Amino acid sequence: MCSHSRTDNVDQKLRQLNNYNSLGAVIAGINGTAVHRLTQTRELVPQQSQKQFMRLEILMGTQKSHFAYRLAWTNTSTERIPFLPLHRRDLVLAEEGNRTYFDEGNTRINWKKFELMGEVVVGIQRSQGTPYPTIARNEEVQRLVLDGRFPKDDDVSFTPPACRPSGLILGPQELYERSIHIEGPGVGETRRRFNWYKRWSWVYIVRFGPRQLRGATGWPS
Repeated sequence: MCSHSRTDNVDQKLRQLNNYNSLGAVIAGINGTAVHRLTQTRELVPQQSQKQFMRLEILMGTQKSHFAYRLAWTNTSTERIPFLPLHRRDLVLAEEGNRTYFDEGNTRINWKKFELMGEVVVGIQRSQGTPYPTIARNEEVQRLVLDGRFPKDDDVSFTPPACRPSGLILGPQELYERSIHIEGPGVGETRRRFNWYKRWSWVYIVRFGPRQLRGATGWPS
């Protein structure tokens, strides 16, 4: 509960700073399977914190093509950090969804396409022109971010501790296992299982031998 409450404090601070990119990442993490399934833990969070989080979910929601976020982004005249996944998607849609030329001879340029792309780029450039005046560089935070090794979004494999590189952030499987440790599977909930051993068993066998493989994975000897 304390961790969840601290996260609420973090996302409120991010909203105050207009750091939409980090705010979107925090909300996505809380709404991930490993955290979202913790219904009993969520009930311990104060109602006021839950209401504040719901407002932030609406702000960063996908309804009406992210209408709430786009409105907030446009009306923010102070320091701000854009929600980059959305702006990058806008660029891709503008580039792939519109022809560059109107004719087969490539003589009539579709300037509307570049106007749409320019609106995205110019908006981000303008935000870069207004720096945060009260934020100083934190070398420790910078080191943690730059040295961290993040798993891919579609990587559901389990990395055994002995094979885990230094600085590797926990992947979906590890997070889910910790979630199960906090709250066991509820009624109607099927415990997720990933075939991570197909990917990592040979590593254990080469480095430690079959006996250590069985002991590390819980397989019968």
